Amino acid sequence: MKRILTLFVFVILGGLLMACSSDKNMFSPEQVISHALENSEKINSYVSESTLTVWENEKVIEEGYLKEWRHEDGRVRIESFDESGDLLSIVVNDGNELIIYDLENEQVSFIDDPELIELNQQSPKEQTELSLAIVKDSHDLTLKDETEIAGREVKHIVATPKEKNHFIGKQEMWIDKENWLVLKMASESGDQRIEIEYETVDFNVKIDDEQFTVNLPDNVKVIDLDDVISGEKVSLSEATEALEQPFLYVPETDDLTIETLKQTDLEGIVNRTEIDIDYEKDGLPYITLSIFETPEDVEDSEDISFPGEEEMTIRGEEAIYTDLEGFRSVVWDEAGLRYSILIHDPDLSIDEITTLTEEMTYTEERDD
Repeated sequence: MKRILTLFVFVILGGLLMACSSDKNMFSPEQVISHALENSEKINSYVSESTLTVWENEKVIEEGYLKEWRHEDGRVRIESFDESGDLLSIVVNDGNELIIYDLENEQVSFIDDPELIELNQQSPKEQTELSLAIVKDSHDLTLKDETEIAGREVKHIVATPKEKNHFIGKQEMWIDKENWLVLKMASESGDQRIEIEYETVDFNVKIDDEQFTVNLPDNVKVIDLDDVISGEKVSLSEATEALEQPFLYVPETDDLTIETLKQTDLEGIVNRTEIDIDYEKDGLPYITLSIFETPEDVEDSEDISFPGEEEMTIRGEEAIYTDLEGFRSVVWDEAGLRYSILIHDPDLSIDEITTLTEEMTYTEERDD
């Protein structure tokens, strides 16, 4: 539950919800904004409570709820609770930094990136417009009958993927007619459905400044997110020890060199040790090779397709090549590890990548 709730906290902080597109007999995003949200009054400060429910094969597998304080000047506080009412996390945007307090693990992180702070201070209208833009080319959009959520009139918008097994499944939004606030959101992916719904929302409140502070215990551990993201430089032997097995890599040549080799230990929503090797050719960025343990849910994800993907074969294994607006990568699983090559050189062809992978060798001799 904690992982789902943590994801949702960042979703509603950043306004990264869902989006819709147009097709025959469908509304365009502009028409949806015009028809569904005729009023666009400035939103005041508000306090709300919402529930989160996760279904799998029509069976509830997780439940929780959140309390939110959002000031009209952009400051935010969100508390997440599990189904028993235990407080899991507190996230505060005080206007100058984000404070992320994980009570279960007694850890806290601080983010003072101005761009992230500005992103988290978007108005409901800006958040909804961003949501509508995310899948504008991949989903059909329809406008359903008006209804009420948390005692407020809303417009119900449904976005259905044009292609079967698209990685963004069916999405629904119930948007407050007066102020663009998304009061309910439902997302489907395979056999799973996640639903977030406001139970109460009060716009007639004055929020004290104390709500945008966090009282931290003396024994709380401060986690530097920059260290987590950047990783630690290691040797090939240290990387092998970290992954607990030898792994494939591309040996250096006269013109192909390893610029950096780092180990990152991810904790939280994703828990894994990842090795990243940055290569340069003739002094210019060439590829980044990432290696980590094959995820346990790999079979469940095989039926989900992403834009720009095509199947291919790498080293005799099934692989996915992605080419999407300048982003190119190749991913495959081999001997319990997942390999991902991010292509930086725009002139590097997929055939050359295939040849490069055939030249890969193990860091150490394997027992098998």
